[in-house]
Amino acid sequence: MLGLGLAMIFMILCTVPFIGRNGLVLDEVFSADITRTGTGLWQTLTTLENNMALYYATLWAWQVLGEDEFTLRLLSVIFALLTIPVLHVLVRGLFDVRTALTADFLLVANRLFLEYAGEARTYSMLLFLCTLATLLFVQGIQRPRWWIWGWYAVVLAAATYAHYFGFLMVFAHAAALAWRGRDGVPWRSFLMSIGLVVLLLVPLFLTRPRNLSQVDWIEPTSPAELFYLAVYMCGGKAPLLVVAGCLMVFTAMWWRRAFADRSWALWLVFTWLVVPILIAFAASMLIKPVFMTKYLIGCLPALLVLVAVMLNRTRPVVAISVVTLLTVLMVVGQVRHGAYGGGTWREAVAYLADEMAPDEAVVAYPYYGEKPVTYYWRRVRGEQSGPQIMSISQGPFHPGGGASDPDPDLVRISTLAKQHQRIWVVFTDDTSRRLNRHWWPQIEEVLRLQLPYQHQQKFSALHGIQSVTVYTFSRTPPSGF
Repeated sequence: MLGLGLAMIFMILCTVPFIGRNGLVLDEVFSADITRTGTGLWQTLTTLENNMALYYATLWAWQVLGEDEFTLRLLSVIFALLTIPVLHVLVRGLFDVRTALTADFLLVANRLFLEYAGEARTYSMLLFLCTLATLLFVQGIQRPRWWIWGWYAVVLAAATYAHYFGFLMVFAHAAALAWRGRDGVPWRSFLMSIGLVVLLLVPLFLTRPRNLSQVDWIEPTSPAELFYLAVYMCGGKAPLLVVAGCLMVFTAMWWRRAFADRSWALWLVFTWLVVPILIAFAASMLIKPVFMTKYLIGCLPALLVLVAVMLNRTRPVVAISVVTLLTVLMVVGQVRHGAYGGGTWREAVAYLADEMAPDEAVVAYPYYGEKPVTYYWRRVRGEQSGPQIMSISQGPFHPGGGASDPDPDLVRISTLAKQHQRIWVVFTDDTSRRLNRHWWPQIEEVLRLQLPYQHQQKFSALHGIQSVTVYTFSRTPPSGF
């Protein structure tokens, strides 16, 4: 228990002091904005998108504690923290205490785990629920009880409500059961649980949203994505080399000779890692690109458990050395690349609030920038009326981005330029032609015909993540021009 407690304390020290220092990124703004009111949340889930419904509902209740960055992200920290003892109990039951402790420390040092532990999105909840579902699955086999299988179904359904990819755990667990053969396999209990899961998911189908294009931003999938997934899960290319070396040595030397009595436990961990990834990859290649590392974060513990199992069959000095090396490499990666990046919308809107006059117009391009500008204006100035974000779109668009945008209304932009002495444009460098976000040169040209003087203020995030530029177009030269 001491080692488990130390792992949890280490995770707290790596997250809590840092989660409030940077502004929200676009996806986090979307989470915070739609969960401000129950009415807004319901409208989003029934008309826009119902993925991550459980997380949004939880965040809506959580916001009674506050709307600042620290409070919003603290919910994800809690789910990440709860994952550690669940994983510990699972691995201890499948293998032994030493393996469980090794897996604990590999998890809390993992950069991918820490990154999403500090983000106001669903992925930390998804990781927790996938791990808990696997624990209940194992307990249902080891100690068959109807209530265990009932809770297994509830948690699997909850994982699906947290993210659609949570349902992929069904296939991973089914593949693990198939390895055991027919004798002593509780197929009936398992299938009844899956039936209950499907029943519990009926509301997802009844509230099927109209918008089905919120993942159009995902690039077409190629086999190289599997390599990048391995890099992200291992916390960087250097840790990947260490992990790959460990797994190859393990496979070559010990799989058959030393683990005959643990073969099913290893197969369970293997299917937990591989099956969801292969299904997502195949769907992306054959149907629609949906292959994203963060969607597959529920597989992360399985990779780390495999490494922990291998290390547990070496000398203690070797295991300690490898875990220490991985921890150092991951910590260095966090320092170099930033485990808690954040956006710059907060700073950009604070600049707007200080510099613009009440009768001046604000435009956002791409259009989804309207949401973070409105959100942070309320945060900066309270509930007092702020600037109206002038729409320049020819039609409706997905407020959180992700889908192809309609063309901008260049006539409308020209009219706005004639009506105002100054126009402020909050611009994000998103020039995707696939999503029809390549119109900035034309927008800029139309504005400069009426407002020839231009000034820009750039707000750069860590490593260029969601940097924002505020352009000012004015009819007369600004002071000091």
